[in-house]
Amino acid sequence: MSRTVHANGRVGHSRHRQQPRLAAWGQDRLSLLVRADVRWVRWGPLNREPEDLQPPSRHHGFLRDLLGLNGGPITDAALLMTPDHEGVRAVAPTQSTELAAWLGSYDRAEDHEPEWIETPAALEAQIDAVVDGLETSFRALRERADATTDALTAALNRYACRAYFTLELPDDPAVSIVVDLRFRWHQGVWLYVTTYLWSSQPRSPRHAPQNKPRSHRDAQDNGAPSVASLSHYSRESLDEVFTRARRVVDDMVAARFIPAAAVVLCNDASIWRPRRYEPPQFWVATCTGAPASSHVTPCDIVDDLCHGVLDARDAGSCLVTRHDVVAGPRTSTPPIRLTVFRRLVPGEESEAPRYVVVPDRGARQVDQEDAVRELLHRLTVEDTENAVDLLDHSTELGVNDGLVRIYEVVAERASSLWDQLAMHLLSARGRTLERVHSRIELLHVGLLQGIADLDYMARKAHADARALDLIDPPTFGGVDERFHAAGPAPGTELGASLRRGGYIDPTRRWAREVVDRADRVRGSFTALHAAIANAFDEHRVRGTDRLGRLGLLFAGVLALTGLATESWAKVLDWLIPIGDQRRAWIFFTVTTAVVIIVLGSVARWLRRKLGSLGTDAQHDRRYEMVRSYLGACRSERLAYLWSAWGTDAARWDALWDAEDQHLAVQCAAVIDDALGHEGGLETNDLEELGTAIEQWVIAAMFVSERPRAFWHQPLPRLTFLYRFFPVFTQCFPATTEFPPLVSDADFMLALGTIAGPTSPERQVVVEWGQGLAEAESARDALRAIERTGICVGLDREGWRAVVQRMRDDCVSRPPTPSDISEAS
Repeated sequence: MSRTVHANGRVGHSRHRQQPRLAAWGQDRLSLLVRADVRWVRWGPLNREPEDLQPPSRHHGFLRDLLGLNGGPITDAALLMTPDHEGVRAVAPTQSTELAAWLGSYDRAEDHEPEWIETPAALEAQIDAVVDGLETSFRALRERADATTDALTAALNRYACRAYFTLELPDDPAVSIVVDLRFRWHQGVWLYVTTYLWSSQPRSPRHAPQNKPRSHRDAQDNGAPSVASLSHYSRESLDEVFTRARRVVDDMVAARFIPAAAVVLCNDASIWRPRRYEPPQFWVATCTGAPASSHVTPCDIVDDLCHGVLDARDAGSCLVTRHDVVAGPRTSTPPIRLTVFRRLVPGEESEAPRYVVVPDRGARQVDQEDAVRELLHRLTVEDTENAVDLLDHSTELGVNDGLVRIYEVVAERASSLWDQLAMHLLSARGRTLERVHSRIELLHVGLLQGIADLDYMARKAHADARALDLIDPPTFGGVDERFHAAGPAPGTELGASLRRGGYIDPTRRWAREVVDRADRVRGSFTALHAAIANAFDEHRVRGTDRLGRLGLLFAGVLALTGLATESWAKVLDWLIPIGDQRRAWIFFTVTTAVVIIVLGSVARWLRRKLGSLGTDAQHDRRYEMVRSYLGACRSERLAYLWSAWGTDAARWDALWDAEDQHLAVQCAAVIDDALGHEGGLETNDLEELGTAIEQWVIAAMFVSERPRAFWHQPLPRLTFLYRFFPVFTQCFPATTEFPPLVSDADFMLALGTIAGPTSPERQVVVEWGQGLAEAESARDALRAIERTGICVGLDREGWRAVVQRMRDDCVSRPPTPSDISEAS
């Protein structure tokens, strides 16, 4: 047993580790091996955190941990400020004059000798200066209405820095570590923490102090460090050493920051699945046994790296994408040639971009290091932005696809009802024909509600597909700005290939499927609308033929009025002379009443025939009930509440929880009382068919006019009720496919806003939710949801308690068997 000193200063015990194995690479010798791991953390803004947990405070503690000021197995720590002048110069011209001047005032000369800060007192002062600058920039730009996200990124990266230190763990050789800290905007400020683990001491003055030899290395080569420290170990042994060293840095990151993750929604063979897009990992290697032009013939070391890191046979495997790039003159002088091997390595629930980078051995190692560092940072920017863009596009595709599938079911049911109505047109006559046409008008009104929405969704699907075909490179910091293809063949730019491969091509295929489905459903609605329009034309011809009869009726009414008037005059002439006033008034009253009754009956008949859809009072009441509920939960109203209720966390949670409870209760009442239960059409009776059409109109409005996306607002009870209660089974029993009312993408994101569940927790939620299909009513389903304790503002412990109740409920009441993948 040996004693281990952890990063937080605690002392523990561990077994002796086996000494690293030597390499077995034949004539090839490792000259340099660097492993670079990227971690994404959500830096800010954090509106719900106390002052001591705001981003500047977290950053202050992290820098102290990283430089060993809080203890731990860290020696030889130093800090270098690395402001991103390129980002400032790229962004400043696009801002207002005042903001551009403010940004430009910090853009000092870039080509100066790196000044490493090494003494504890100087480190403390520099950390305070960095944190003060970050806090000032962050607050200043958040208060400026004219500041863009690029301006915020550029302002924060004026305080980007690089830490160097040596990590000495028990039973492991000392490892030189460089940690780069950069900021980027991805729907909030993300901090890229890139950890470089070196097999030998860095030679570039931008990676490590070069002014004096270290305790664990020898001074040679004009003060440069020795290149032979870990180079004789095998790749597997170095990977183990690097993994243990990286874990120390990861623990520091996890103790201070909130991890950020990019989740890509994949639709593979109509099976939706969320996949984590992991941060990239890089391995950089050069070997002494290979020819100088190692980019032409990779050595055995590179083959071994491609096998172990990229999970491929060797560097020439068809699974590996190879790019030969040249670093531009602004990155290095003279230009450095680099060979990049890349693969998106699949895992059980995630994919990770992995790289093996081989610099040209003909250049100085200092120039190689600087060029590789620049390449790795730009590849990280491209990979991260591609992942975030894919999340945005795939989310929109998932929401649109879910809505289009709902309209597909609505159109299928409407087509079935129209077919049965059309059979009555040939045989119906007189009053029956009028009833048929009143039902056709009701069906027509229901279709009109969806045509505009479908047209919007079809155009949105086309726009998403075009956006995926034209994914733009980053505003600044892209790979192709500095690194160009070495070969003359077109289409070999490294950055462009990143925007084509991986998840992007499958997402493009999915986008085309959504476009085809949206066009098909829109065509179904348009065809139904055209058929009904033809029926209206036929009805209009028949109505024209009836104009003569209506004219005769109107003439009869006029004649009746004249007859009544003439009769009244005659009676007055007869009764007044004899003084019988009482009989005159009786006759006047009776005649007037008869005229009013006749005229009222005619007016009512004309109103029913010309201005009514022929629905009864019960249907009108249910329709108003649904309309009132949909008005309460429309997206515009919820967005207004989001902006009007402020940022006070406790008040915000209480208001949204009350709103969620109110809307969920109202929704359950609408489902039970207004939608009704359709048992299917046993006959083609017109009365039964009319009832089915009335129910279809109300149900179609309920399922299609709901909030477009549930993840935009914290409404957990309402989201669960929409997601799991079988409304389609209740309202459209003859439908062969029942898409969920909350799409898979929408539901996954809504769960993320509630508590950020893990994959096993999502599985429990899905299995429990399938059991809600057995509920006798929506009110019963809502009571089951409330029993889990789910609400707005759950912390992590509260969410675990909710999941445990769901798990217990699944044990006591096993869910109905169904395809788990269909319901996420």
